[in-house]
Amino acid sequence: MIAEVFARDHENENAGWEDIVASGLCQFLHLGVTAGPPTGFFPEIPNIKYEGPSSKNPLAFKWYNGEEEILGKKMKVGWMRFSVAFWHTFRWNRGDPFGVTYKAPDGKTLEETNKNLDEVVALAKELQGTKIRPLWGTAQLFMHPRYMHGGATSPELGVYAYAAAQVKKAIEVTHYLGGENYVFWGGREGYQTLLNTDMGRELDHLARFLEAAVAYKKKIGFNGTLLIEPKPQEPTKHQYDWDAATTANFLRNMAL
Repeated sequence: MIAEVFARDHENENAGWEDIVASGLCQFLHLGVTAGPPTGFFPEIPNIKYEGPSSKNPLAFKWYNGEEEILGKKMKVGWMRFSVAFWHTFRWNRGDPFGVTYKAPDGKTLEETNKNLDEVVALAKELQGTKIRPLWGTAQLFMHPRYMHGGATSPELGVYAYAAAQVKKAIEVTHYLGGENYVFWGGREGYQTLLNTDMGRELDHLARFLEAAVAYKKKIGFNGTLLIEPKPQEPTKHQYDWDAATTANFLRNMAL
């Protein structure tokens, strides 16, 4: 259903905005970008081709064949387009990805944070041109200490409201950049212990959160698919989007 425009960071807290903008990332935005022809970054490396499992070429696909057709669609077009996530691939500092080891351009207020993000988004729009667009966007609702007990399932009203505002902005940005999907990843939507957790109430809050996101994406005319990315115990003891079956039954139970 819903995607996260991942808040990304910059390792050097003294870096200027030009460095952050040039990287195309900030703590509010994480985009999966479609692969395209060489752009000049590595001109000496040709397009990577499929050569099969017996290939000894280190710069060749051994299993992924973009030209393979399944049910009338090529893998690279309709089923599994090759892409790269900047955060995981280029910007990871080998620290805890769920903690506060990252330094991000987070403002003192939500308004200031959104203004910072707008600078990055404006340049991203310019750089992506007409041939590149995000496969998805998502809101980063797990790294900041405010989200230690979740965003949509946080017991604190102020945190719930901040998370909703962040998702609202993330959907707007994804739509503006021509994103095809929006992803919800509930890294902290869960619990560490049932001793202080009202599961029913938290699940109700999560359902209402998703309903609001659906209503807003329709309001602004965003036609992208809203997705949920299930993952167990990353990083909480139990996450409500534990696996595909758990998530599907949650959606059915909440009439989503």
